[in-house]
Amino acid sequence: MILVTNDDGVSPGLEILLSAASSLSQVCSIIPARQQSAVGKSMTFHKALRVQKSSLGKFPIYEISGTPADAISFALHYRPLFPKCPSLTVAGINSGYNLSLHSLYSSGTIGACIESALNGVPAIAFSSQRCCFDCNWDDPKNWQPRSKLLPLCKYFISNAQKHGLPPGCDILSINFPRDLSRAKIAVCEPQSHVFDVRVEKRIDPDGSPYYWMAGSQLKPERHDRDVSQLLSKQNITITPISLGACEAELCLAAKKYFSNKRWAK
Repeated sequence: MILVTNDDGVSPGLEILLSAASSLSQVCSIIPARQQSAVGKSMTFHKALRVQKSSLGKFPIYEISGTPADAISFALHYRPLFPKCPSLTVAGINSGYNLSLHSLYSSGTIGACIESALNGVPAIAFSSQRCCFDCNWDDPKNWQPRSKLLPLCKYFISNAQKHGLPPGCDILSINFPRDLSRAKIAVCEPQSHVFDVRVEKRIDPDGSPYYWMAGSQLKPERHDRDVSQLLSKQNITITPISLGACEAELCLAAKKYFSNKRWAK
């Protein structure tokens, strides 16, 4: 069983991913009922969640009123609707790439995968560079041809089913470039940031100020293996992610750091 989700709600990318996964296995799908980009792994504990059955073409799906991580938690822990535990979670295809550490920690697509991996189910996050920045995320013009995205998703999902993820890896973050005609696979580390963030003050039609998070793309940090450069050269970038936030060496270093310090009351 493969669990399919995203952070965009109903989208062309979700339909492609459902088609790819369903050609290889039984699938189940639960997604946010509305757009939930950049919510990270946030979860809903302060209000009720509502779930309704829906469909996307021939695929039955569930829509939840919460976040992508809520969707994963619901699928993994509510057996009346999801009687079988999935062996793999796939999330996306996200409209827009997830290249930097900043986006890995803030992306709802990655957040869904983190929630899955924390519960013992490996996950793959699929993201795609936008083809047309003047289009909405759900506009077909914003997407690479389905005929190219579908077999690529099938390849990566099938490989994970047969061989698992690389040793020590809990999540794969895969980004598709705009041009897939001659794309090669490049495994790389994330940058810390892709954009130089700035806050813009603007004035609404009533004369009141409001603020907008904006920014421009940063120059590459490492020219030979920079993830943005690799994607711009039409490579499919793959970033392996481990959830080991507190490694043994880090604990030993902290133990040594505190060994000569006393708590002064």
